[in-house]
Formats: sequence, C-alpha cells, structure tokens
Amino acid sequence: LSRALIRRFDKIGSTIPGSDLAARLIGDSMADNSWEGYGSHWDAWVNFCGRADPPIEPLQATEIEGTCYVGDIGQRGTVQAATMQPYLSAVNKVYSLIYPDAEIPPPCKGPMVRAAVNGLIKSQYRESGKPDTRVYFPADVAFTMFEHVEHLPFDDANRHLHRSIAAILLGLMTALRSDSLLEVLISQIQFSDTDIYLTVQKEKGRDTAPVRRLQYSRAACPRLWDYLERFVLYQMHTGQKPGKKLFALRDENWRNAAKSAMLTGWLHSAMAA
Repeated sequence: LSRALIRRFDKIGSTIPGSDLAARLIGDSMADNSWEGYGSHWDAWVNFCGRADPPIEPLQATEIEGTCYVGDIGQRGTVQAATMQPYLSAVNKVYSLIYPDAEIPPPCKGPMVRAAVNGLIKSQYRESGKPDTRVYFPADVAFTMFEHVEHLPFDDANRHLHRSIAAILLGLMTALRSDSLLEVLISQIQFSDTDIYLTVQKEKGRDTAPVRRLQYSRAACPRLWDYLERFVLYQMHTGQKPGKKLFALRDENWRNAAKSAMLTGWLHSAMAA
C-alpha cells in the first residue's frame, strides 16, 4: 500500500524528497490493524491486475475491472462473498487517497460491483446446499400480538413488552433492516395529524449513507401508528432524550448486542408474553 502511494507521489515529479516518509505517515494516520489489512488486500488487487492479459494498471482501473475482480475472487473460492467487502474497501481507500477529487473513481464500488457481490452471495449459498431456515413473520400474527398490548398501560411493568411490540410493528410497517431499525433516534420519528416522518441514516455497509426521510400515511394503519406515537411519548416521559435511541432502555447493555439477535430475542419474549 505504501508503494502505491509512493508511485503516485513520484508521478508528480521525477524525485520528491520525503515521499517514502509521507506514505508511511499516511499509514500512521490509521489504526495498525486497518493499515495492515488494507496492505494485504491491496496486494491481492495488484496480483489480480498483474494476471490480466494485458496487465491492468492497478491505479488506473475502472468499475469493469472492479466487477471482474469480484468474479475472480469468486472463481478462486478463497473468500466468501459475505466477507469480501474488506478486499474491495482497500482498493477504494487507496483511490480515495490518491484521487481525492475522484479524478479516477474507485473501481470497486458502484452498481455493477454491488450486483456482482450480491449474485455471488446467492450463488455460494445455493452451492453450499444449506437449507433456508428463515421463516416469514405473518402480519396477522403481529397484529394479534398488538391487540393484546394495545390497551395495556405504559408503565415500568410493561415497558419491555411495549418496547418489543413497538419495534416489531415499526419494522413490519417500514421494512427496515434490524440494524437500521434499532438505530432510529427518538428525534428521527415525527407524527402529524395525517402523516408519520421517519429519518433513516445508518444502513448496512454504508457508514456515510445519505439521510433518507420516509413518509407514511397515518390513515393506512391508524391504530398501529397511534400506538407507536404513544410509545414514543412514553419513552420521552421516562427520561429518554430526543438524541437517544428510540428502542433503548437505560438498564440494558445496548452497545454490545448484535441488532438482529436482539430483535429476535424481543420477538420471542413478546410471543411468550
């Protein structure tokens, strides 16, 4: 990775004093494990480029070559598609450092690369022969659970149950992923007389995803939205500030739990109740 940066420096002039140290200083700006990971994954990209006929210039590639890189990794069978992102991120990181103005866009991102990765995930899953154990959660079951808690008071005795049901219902009505759903802040959901507005930022694999403001009609499921509004007001009444997560409770270790496992546990506890 340092060699790639030095090559870029050297292209600016025949000999630039300090180029070696400059490359190392850029590396020092990252955590040691990140720099080492980027380095080994960048080497894999350089190896791929060198095996092409004719060879690809590692610092002059396009999304076509990046998509072919996904295919090459898939053919070699050494990396599972679900864990491929660090290999792609290393290439994109180098390009973002060397071409900060996107003079040459990072080759391992874009719609073709994402489609290839998703296709490889499905292909590897089919080839594994593992049965699909996922079970669809029927909307009528969720509504039955809702009817059992709709008129329960919002108090300490029922707050865990309300929290579980509210998360399940909001996920059902918005189709958000569990990680996006459980990252929603109290301030990111607003209710008017006719509509509900939900701001979503965190999405899987996209730490800096653009903010999306979703709008839902209150008339579609008035009882469900009324219940969720009452839940939000209860959270605020019990001391949860607008900048806090909507579904967090202060007596639980929120940060260290996997979001999908947490939501599954809430579902089981709500069904048991």
